[in-house]
Amino acid sequence: MKPTRIPLWRFFRDFEKQNFQLSPDGSKITYLKQWYDHWHIFIQDRPKSHAERLTPDVSDDVTGYFWRTDDHLIYSRGTQFYRLNISTGEMIDLAGGKDLVFDVLPQTEGLSDDEVLIQMPRGAQNITDVYRLKISVSPPEEPALVAEHPDPKIFGFVQQWIVNNSGEVCAALSVNGDRDCLLTRPNSKSPFRIVREMDFRSSIMDYSTICNGDGSSIYALSRIGAEDTNAAAMISTANGQEMKCFYRHPRVDLELFAIWNGGRPAYVSFNDPTLRHVALDKQVAPILETLTNRLRGYVFQIVARDRAEKKFIVRARSDRVPRQHYLLDVSNPRRHRLTFLGNAAPWLEQKNLRPVTRIQFAASDGLTIHGYLTLPRARGKEKVPLVLDVHGGPENRNYWDYDPIYSGEVQFLANRGYAVLQVNFRGSIGYGRTFWEKGFREHGRRMQSDLSDGVSWVLKHYNIDPKRVAILGRSYGGYAALAGVTFTPDSYQAAISYDGVSNWVAWMHDCVPPNDPFFEQFCIKVGNPTTDTVYLNAVAPALHADRVKKPVFIAHGAQDLDVPKSQSDQMIAAIQGADTEYMVKADEAHTFQKLKNKLDFYRALDQFLAKHLG
Repeated sequence: MKPTRIPLWRFFRDFEKQNFQLSPDGSKITYLKQWYDHWHIFIQDRPKSHAERLTPDVSDDVTGYFWRTDDHLIYSRGTQFYRLNISTGEMIDLAGGKDLVFDVLPQTEGLSDDEVLIQMPRGAQNITDVYRLKISVSPPEEPALVAEHPDPKIFGFVQQWIVNNSGEVCAALSVNGDRDCLLTRPNSKSPFRIVREMDFRSSIMDYSTICNGDGSSIYALSRIGAEDTNAAAMISTANGQEMKCFYRHPRVDLELFAIWNGGRPAYVSFNDPTLRHVALDKQVAPILETLTNRLRGYVFQIVARDRAEKKFIVRARSDRVPRQHYLLDVSNPRRHRLTFLGNAAPWLEQKNLRPVTRIQFAASDGLTIHGYLTLPRARGKEKVPLVLDVHGGPENRNYWDYDPIYSGEVQFLANRGYAVLQVNFRGSIGYGRTFWEKGFREHGRRMQSDLSDGVSWVLKHYNIDPKRVAILGRSYGGYAALAGVTFTPDSYQAAISYDGVSNWVAWMHDCVPPNDPFFEQFCIKVGNPTTDTVYLNAVAPALHADRVKKPVFIAHGAQDLDVPKSQSDQMIAAIQGADTEYMVKADEAHTFQKLKNKLDFYRALDQFLAKHLG
C-alpha cells in the first residue's frame, strides 16, 4: 500500500487550542486559540457551548494567563501583564502605563483578591526582588517591596522565590557557583539565611517547590541524599534536611510532584517506560484510576482543576495522537463523567502516522541506552534510509508520546520514507543522577559514541540501508550532527544542524561568561573555556572542518541568543571539502517559531535528504 503523502504544513502548524484552564468555581473553561494569526483567550460555559473571545483585538499574542478570581484573569502579552474582568471586559495594565519589566508569581493563596506578587529585576545583575502589587485600581498603586534579594556574593543568585499560604515570601532557592542554596526566614521582617548548601548534582531539582501551610517545610523534587533517583520529599526550612520521602522510583526520576489544595501531596508522575502516575492522597487515587481506565492506549496529564477539586481538565496523547483534551467531573463519586473537549490537531489522522517503538541497547562501554525508532510504511523487502534525530539540551530527552517539539519532525520524516532513530544518550534527563553525570564533559566523546552505537544496533536489527544514514539535530543536537559528520565522517552520508554549536570555547565566552550564575556548573558539565581548551577544541567541529567530506545543511535564526549565529557562520566558513547549504532567518531566534519559516526549513530539508539519501 502506497503511503499517503501528508502536506508539510500539517506537521508543523500550531495546535488549534492550547493552555486549557478552569475558573476557580469550575463554571467556565478557557483556552488559547488563534484569531487572525494571533493567540487570544477564549471562554465557554460548558464543553459544547459557544466560545467567545475575551482578549481585545491587538497585534500581539497572549503568551500566558491564569485565573485570579471567579471574575478576573491575569494575562500577559510578552513582558506586559493585564488584569481582565471577564464580565465587563475592563482591562487594567498592571504596569500602569510605565516602562516596567516584571513577572507575576502564580502563587495567590494568602493574598487578597486585588493583590498579586511580582518579581522585578534590579538593574542587569541577575537579581530580582519581590513586590506586592494592588491590581484593583487603574493605574495600580506603586508596588510594595516584600522580599529583597540578599547579597549575591554570600547568598548566590535567587532562581525561585517560595511563598507560603499566608502570602509571605518564606524561602528561596539560589545558585552560588557550583552550589545550590536553600534560603529561609521565619517571617517577612527577618533576613534570609542559608540553611543548606548543596552540590548542584545533589540538590533540590528544577526549583519546583511549594511551601506547606505553616512554612516549616517545603515540598520539592529532591536529589538530596545518596540515592541515584530523585524523590518527592518534604524538606525542613529550618535546616534543609529531608523530613519525609513520599515516593522514589527505583529506576527513573520523577517528573512531577503535584501539590493540591491545603498543601496536600496529590501524586507523582514519571516515565517508565511511558508516562505513569502514583497517587499520594486517597481522594486522588480514584481520579487517577478513572483516567487510567478510560484513556487506555494514551498517556494523560491533569492540567487544570477547580477550587473544589471536582472538575479537571485532562490532556491525553499517544505516539500518533498529538493532543486531546477532556473535562472530568467527579462531583458524583459513583459516576465520574469524562467529556471530550476536542482534538488539538484534527488535521493529523492517526491512521496516517507511524507507530513509535521503544528500544534499548548496550553502548560500547556496556551502559544501557534507551531510545525510540519510527519506521516508514513497509515497501516490500527494500532497505530504507535512516535519519538519526538528536535531541537538544543536552539535558533533555525524547519520549514515546507525541512531543510538540520533536514528534512533528519525526512523523514528517517517516511519512517521506525515512526510518527515524531517537537516542536518549548519556547526559539525558530522567534516568537518574549517575546516567546524567556520565554525560559531563563527554560532548563529542561518549555522548557521541552512544549515538553511533544506536545506529549500529538499528542497522543490525532492522532493514536499514547503511549507505543512506543522515544525522539531524537542533541546538545541542545540531552540535551532535556537526560532530558526527566531522569526527565519524564514514558513518553518515549527510548532516543537518539547526541552531547548533560548532565551537564550545566561543559559545561559553558568548553565552555563559564568568559572571553568569551558572558559569561554574557549566564548567563542570561542559568544560572550562580557559583551562580545558585542549579538550574543548578537540571536540569543536569548526576547528576540524577539514575532515568534513559529506554534504551539510545548516539553518540558524539571526536573533538567536542561546546559540549565536556566529557558531554556524564559523562552521560554514571552515568547511572546504564538502557541499554546504545555509539558511538564515532574520526574524527568528532559537528554533524557528513562525510557520512560514518552519515550512521553508522543512521544505529545504525534504529536498536535501531526497538529494543525498535518495
